[in-house]
Amino acid sequence: MSSKGHKLIFGGPLKGWVGITPEEQQFLFDLLKGKRCYLEIGTAHGGTLAIATLAEVPLIISIDNYSGYSLDPDYVRENVRQYGGEPLLMRVNSRNHDFSSYRPCVSLIDGDHTYMGVKNDWAKVEPITSQYILFHDYDKKKWPSVVQAVEDIKGLDWDWKFSKGPGTFMVATRTAGPLFKE
Repeated sequence: MSSKGHKLIFGGPLKGWVGITPEEQQFLFDLLKGKRCYLEIGTAHGGTLAIATLAEVPLIISIDNYSGYSLDPDYVRENVRQYGGEPLLMRVNSRNHDFSSYRPCVSLIDGDHTYMGVKNDWAKVEPITSQYILFHDYDKKKWPSVVQAVEDIKGLDWDWKFSKGPGTFMVATRTAGPLFKE
């Protein structure tokens, strides 16, 4: 394991690293199994996209501007293809992208780790996500701005129940609203 990340626990090798722990990988895999659409903001090397592919999610959407920790889309695509996946990679800034045509069951927020970045990403995926929104890096010591944004969101949105997931995941589960289905 490198100091920047973890090995993918499923399948085989992945170029680069996976930014979620083995426990978080298993949680994400189990949550995605049987889901029809997964959207993530913040892709890095494509490890979570590979997990979505292995969970057999038919439609996988990645939103990333491919700067910072993220590599170029061709690198990510090659990483995911070795697991049989062909995600829709959108090289855009989430602040400027129109999300209204997507209908994910599960969305992952793991892009811009600033307070406003997290709040903006929530505002984009909340109206379109039918079941779960995951926040990664909910860690007060390393990412206090992520924690503060999530805490502020929790206090304002009553259509979602928030619970701590494994590792640094915070999980929002839809409990009401126009997309809610029991």
